[in-house]
Amino acid sequence: MFSHFNTAIAVKIVVMSMGLLGAFSANAATLNGDHSLSGKSSDYYAFSASSLTITGNNQVLNGKSFKNDTSNLINRGKLENYGTLTNNNGKTLTNSGMLTNSRTLMNSGTLKNYGTLTNNNGGTLTNLGTLTNSGTLKNYGTLTNNNGRTLTNSGSLTNSGSLTNSGTLTNSGTLTNSGTLWNNSGSTLTNTKTLTNSGALTNSGTLKNYGTLTNNNGRTLTNSGSLTNSRTLTNSGTLKNYGMLTNNNSGTLTNSGTLTNSSSLTNSGTLWNNSGSTLTNTKMLTNSGTLTNLGTIENNSGSILTNTKTLTNSGTLTNSGSLTNYRGTLTNSKTLTNYGWLTNSGTLTNTKTLTNSGMLTNSGTLWNQSGGTLTNTKTLNNSGTLTNNSGGTLTNTKKLTNSGTLVNKFDATLDNSGTLTNNDGSTLRNYGTLTNSDGGTISNSGTLATRRSGTLDNAGMLNNNADGTLKNFGKMTNNLGGVLTNNGIISGTGKYIQTAGTTINNGVMTQASVAINGGVLMGNGVINSDVTVKGTDVNNLAYLAPGNSIDTLTINGDYTQGAFGVLGIEFNETSIDLLAISGLATLGGTLSFDFTGSTIELGTFNFLTFASIMGSFDSIIMPTFTGFNFDVVFGDTFANLVVSQSISEVPVPAALFLLAPALLGFMGLRRRAAKIVT
Repeated sequence: MFSHFNTAIAVKIVVMSMGLLGAFSANAATLNGDHSLSGKSSDYYAFSASSLTITGNNQVLNGKSFKNDTSNLINRGKLENYGTLTNNNGKTLTNSGMLTNSRTLMNSGTLKNYGTLTNNNGGTLTNLGTLTNSGTLKNYGTLTNNNGRTLTNSGSLTNSGSLTNSGTLTNSGTLTNSGTLWNNSGSTLTNTKTLTNSGALTNSGTLKNYGTLTNNNGRTLTNSGSLTNSRTLTNSGTLKNYGMLTNNNSGTLTNSGTLTNSSSLTNSGTLWNNSGSTLTNTKMLTNSGTLTNLGTIENNSGSILTNTKTLTNSGTLTNSGSLTNYRGTLTNSKTLTNYGWLTNSGTLTNTKTLTNSGMLTNSGTLWNQSGGTLTNTKTLNNSGTLTNNSGGTLTNTKKLTNSGTLVNKFDATLDNSGTLTNNDGSTLRNYGTLTNSDGGTISNSGTLATRRSGTLDNAGMLNNNADGTLKNFGKMTNNLGGVLTNNGIISGTGKYIQTAGTTINNGVMTQASVAINGGVLMGNGVINSDVTVKGTDVNNLAYLAPGNSIDTLTINGDYTQGAFGVLGIEFNETSIDLLAISGLATLGGTLSFDFTGSTIELGTFNFLTFASIMGSFDSIIMPTFTGFNFDVVFGDTFANLVVSQSISEVPVPAALFLLAPALLGFMGLRRRAAKIVT
C-alpha cells in the first residue's frame, strides 16, 4: 500500500471482498516519496480526488488496472506503469515529470505532457480523448490516436515504433519518425514546423505541410490520400504517390531521391528534381509553377505531363506519354527525348539535344538555339514558328510538315533526308544551309525562300508545286541524284547551279543566272535569266531537253552551250521540241535529234528560235532511216529540221561514235524524267 500519503483532509481506504479495491478520495492530495502499488490480475484501483499530485521519484504501478477519476491527476515526479493506466473521460492527467508506460496507457479524457512521456517497446498508448504534448513524447511501442480524437505536439514527438493516426494529429514542434507512421483514411496530419521521416510514413488521409517535411535517404513516404505542401517538402529517399500530391504556390518540393507519381501530382510552386534523382510519372503531372529537372524525369506511356508556366530541363527528360506545354515555357539545356506526343503552344527552347521519335506538334514558338540539335525521326508538325538559330542543327529523317513559319538562320543547318512539306500559305525562310540529301523529298506549296546568306543544296527530290513559290537570293545547287521539279514560280536574284541530276521547269524560273554544269535541264516552262549548258568533260555532259515529251522551253535571256553541252530535240510525225531564246544564242557542243514516232513524215520543223546567234554546234547527231535525209537549216533568228526523201544513204560520221554511249544514256534519262513529270 502507499505510505507517505498526505492530504489536507481525511483520506478513505476501502477494501472489498471481490478483490482489492483501493479508493483514494480527497479534495486535494499530494503523494510524495517512493511508492509501489501492486496487485493481482483482477485488482482494480481508482484515484478519486479533486486534485492528486504525485511528486515522488519512484512511483510504480504494477497492478492490472488503474483508473483516474480525479479531476486533475498531476505527475511531477517519476511514474512508471507496468499494468493498465486509464485516464477516464472528462478527467485530466498532467505530466510534468517522467511518465513511462511499458504496458497499457489509455487516455479517454485529457492527457497533457509537459515533461517526458515514454511509451516503451511493447507498450500501448491509446488516445480516445485529447493528447497534448509540449514536452518530450517518445514512442517505442504502439501509439494510436483514435478516430475523431486529437493529438497535438508543440514539443518533441519521436516515434521509433508504430504511430497510427485515425483522428487529428497536429505538429507545431518536432515530429521525428524512425519507425512506422500511419495517417489513416479520413484522418488529418498537419505539420507547421518540422516533420522528419527516417522510417516509413504512410498517408491515406490528409497530410498538410506548412513547415518542413523531410523524407530521409533510404526511407519511404507513401501517399494514397491527399498530401499538400505549402512550404518545404524534401525527399532524399523514396516518395510514392498513389493519391493527390499538391505543391502549392508557396511551397518548395525538392526531390533528391526517387519520386514516383502514379496518380495526380500538381505543382504551382517550385519543384526541384536534383542531379542523380528520378521523377517518374505514370499518370498525371501538372505544373503551373516552376519545375526544374537536373536529374531524370520519365513520363511513361499513357501518362500526361502538362506545363502551363515554367519547365526547365537540365538533365534527362524522356516522354513516352503525352507532354504538353500549354502557353508555358519549356526549356531544354541537356537531353529531351520524345517517343509519345509532345505538344507545344507556348515557348519551347532547345539549347542541347532534342530528339523526336514520336509526334511533335508546335503551334507556338519552338527555338533551336546555337549548339542545339533538334532531330526528328518520326513526325514533326509545325503550325506556329519554328526557328533554327545560328549554330543550330535541325535534322529530319522522316516527316516534317510546316503549316506556319519555319526559319533556318544564318550559319544554321537544316538537313532533310525524309519528307519536308511546306504547305500552302506557309513560309520556310533559309538564311543558312538547307540540304536535301539523297532519298529526301522537299515539297513546297507555300513560300520557300533562300536569302543572300543562304544555300540550298539538293540531292533528293525538290518539288515546287503549282501553288508554290521558291525564292532564291543566295545559292541554289542541284547535285548528283537530285531532281528539282518546278510547277510554280522560282524567283529571286540568286544563282542556280546544277552539277548533276535533273531540273524540270514547267513553271516560271527567274534567277540571276542558271548554270547547268552537268545533268539535264528540261520542261515546258519559262526561264527568265541567262542559261549556260556546259558540262565538264565527256563523262559529265550537260543536257538541255525542251519539254517533258515534245514541248517548248522558253528562255528570256541569252543561251550559251559549251563543248560538253548537248541540246536534245525530240520529234515525231507532226511535232518537234522548241527551244525559244529571246536573246543571244552562243552555240557549241552537240545537237542531238531523237525520233519518237512510228512513221517518218517529210517537212520542215522549227526547233530553235533566237534574237541573234554566235558560233555553231560542234556536232549534230541525226536519226538514221533508210530513204530519208535529215538536215538542219539556220536562218537569222531560227533553226529548222528539214526531213526529205534521200536519193542514197549517207553513213553516220565516225567521229560521232565518241558521244554515242553518253547520248543514248541521255535519251533514256530524258524519257525516264518525262515519266516522273507525267
